[in-house]
Amino acid sequence: MTQQDISDAQIDRTRIDGGFSFAIAAFILGFGLLAVLERIGLPDEMLRSGVIALIFSDLAIVALLLRTMRPVDFYAGGRQLPGAYAGIAFAGMVLGLFLPFLPPGQQGISFASVATGFCIGVLWALFATGPALRRSGAYSITDFIVSRFPTILIRGPVVLIIGFCAACVALGGYEIALHSFVAATGLDRRLGCAILGGLIILLIVPAGLSGVIWVAAAAAIVMVSALILPLGLDLLSGLPLAVPIFGDHALWAKATTQFSVLTGMSVRAPSQLSVIIATGLGLATLAPLFGAAVASRDEGEAWRSGIVGMVWLALGALLITTTLAGATLALETTVGNRVATALPHSILAASARGDIAICGIHTSDPIVLDFACGAKAENGQLRPAWQDMRTDASYLLQSLPRLRGSEPTLARLAAAFMIVLGTGLAAAGLQTLITALGHDILHPKRRKFGPVSRRLAFTRALAIGFVILASYWLAGRAVDVRTLFGLALMLSAALVAPILTLALIPGTTSVSAFTALCVAAFVTVHFLIFDAAVMPPHELATDAIFAAFDGLAIGLFVTLLPKVFLPDGFASKQKAAGTDAPQRPSGRVPD
Repeated sequence: MTQQDISDAQIDRTRIDGGFSFAIAAFILGFGLLAVLERIGLPDEMLRSGVIALIFSDLAIVALLLRTMRPVDFYAGGRQLPGAYAGIAFAGMVLGLFLPFLPPGQQGISFASVATGFCIGVLWALFATGPALRRSGAYSITDFIVSRFPTILIRGPVVLIIGFCAACVALGGYEIALHSFVAATGLDRRLGCAILGGLIILLIVPAGLSGVIWVAAAAAIVMVSALILPLGLDLLSGLPLAVPIFGDHALWAKATTQFSVLTGMSVRAPSQLSVIIATGLGLATLAPLFGAAVASRDEGEAWRSGIVGMVWLALGALLITTTLAGATLALETTVGNRVATALPHSILAASARGDIAICGIHTSDPIVLDFACGAKAENGQLRPAWQDMRTDASYLLQSLPRLRGSEPTLARLAAAFMIVLGTGLAAAGLQTLITALGHDILHPKRRKFGPVSRRLAFTRALAIGFVILASYWLAGRAVDVRTLFGLALMLSAALVAPILTLALIPGTTSVSAFTALCVAAFVTVHFLIFDAAVMPPHELATDAIFAAFDGLAIGLFVTLLPKVFLPDGFASKQKAAGTDAPQRPSGRVPD
C-alpha cells in the first residue's frame, strides 16, 4: 500500500465520519427543538409530522450528498465503509426483519424456534457469508454466484430467485413503513403511499447502496434511541425495570405471564429443529442483508463489522425485551379493573385502529363493546377488560411512552422508528433487486450493453418503476409481512444456500451447480404447489431443508463423478476444459 493509498483511505474515513456526525448532530438538535416547541404549545399534529420530517430530511440530505455515477459507488457503496458503520447497518436490517415475527406468531411455529434460528443465522451471516462475499470482490451474492458459474443456465434462474426474495423483503418493508406512517400521521393510505414512495426513490436512486446503508444505520440508531429514552426516564424516576437478568425478577415473571395472555403466546411451546435450521439457513443467505459487507473496506473490516453488529443486536434484543415487559405492565395499570365500556379513550382508540381486540372485536363504540362483553359475563357481572384483551408485540413496543404518560415527543419518536426500520428494509430489498436485474443478469463482458451511464440509468429506472408498482399495489390493500419474509427466508434456504455453498467449494463447475439447482428447485416447487396449503409450517421448513440438502448432495456428487468413474487423464482434461471463472480478488470490481 502506497502513501497515496493511505492518504486516500484517511480522506474517505474522514468524509464518512463527518457525514455520520452531521446526521447525528442534526437529529439531536432537531429532536431537542421539537421537545422545546412541544413544551410551549406545539400542536400534536405538527409534532407527529415534525418527528418524521426530521428523520427523513436528514436521510434525504445524506443521500443527495452521496449521489454518484460510478458503478462501484452505486452498487458497492464505494468499498470504503468502516466496520463500525457496517455493523450498525446490518443490525438495523436484521432488527427490521425480526420484528414481524414477534408474538403472536404463526400457528404451529414457536417463537423460541424462530428466535434461535435468527441467532444462528446472524452468526453465520456476520462471520462466514459476509467476509466470504467481501473477499470475492462481488457486488452481491447474485454477482458472486453468477461470476463463479457464468453460464446463462445458472445466471438467469439465480437472478430470478434472488430477485424474487429481494422483492418480498422490499414489499414487506414497504408495508411496515406504510402501516406505521399512516398510524402515526393519520393520513389516507393512498397519500401515505405517494409520500413514502417518493422518499424511497429519493433515498435510493441518487446514491444506490450508500443510501441504503445510511438508512439502515439510521434505523438502528433511531430504534435504540426510541426504546432507551423511556426506559431511562423510568430508571431516573425510581421505577423498577422488568429485566430478566439485572432487574426485578418477580416483576419480570409477572410481565412474562401477562404478555403471554395478551398475545396468546405459549410459554411452554416446544422448540422445532426444522424451523431453527431453515430460518438460520435462510437468514445466512438472504441477499438484501449483505449490502454493508459488500461496502466494507476489506475482509478484515467485514469481520470487525460482525463484532459491532453483534453488540448492537444484543443491545436491541435487551431493549425490546425490557420495553415489551414494561409496556405490558403499563397497559395492565392503565386498564386496571375497569370493564370494557369504562376504558380510557386512548385504549378505545387503539382498539378502533385494530391494535387491541376487546372481547374479540375491534371497536371504540361502548354499545357494541357492552353487547360483545356481555356474552362473556360471569354470574351477570362483567369481567375486567384485561381478561378479554388481546394485542400484539408491535403495539406494545411502540406504546410504552404513551402508556406511561411520558413526554409526547418520546411517544412520537417511538411511533416513528418502525417507519425507518420498514424503509430501511424496503431500500435494502429494492437495491438488491435492481442490482440483480440491472447488473448481475448481464454477461460478464458488459461493455457490449452500452456505456456505464446508460446501464446505471436503466437500473435507476427499474428502481422507480418498482416503487411505482409497489405503491399502486399497497394503496388498495395490505399484505401479510410475516408471510412475505417467511417466504423469502424459506426460498433462500432451499435454493440459494446449496448454490452458494457450491460456489464456495473449489473445483465445482457449472454442470454440478446447474444439477443442484434443478433438484432443489424441483423439491421446492413440489412442496410450494402441492403441500403449502395443507402442511403445518414446521413441516414446510423441513421440506426446505430437504431441498437444500438434496441439491447440495447432487451437486457434490456430480462434481466428484469424473474423478470416480473416469480415467485420470480424461478427468484432468474435463477439469481443464470446464473450470469456471475464478473468484474475483478483494477490491473494486471491474466494469
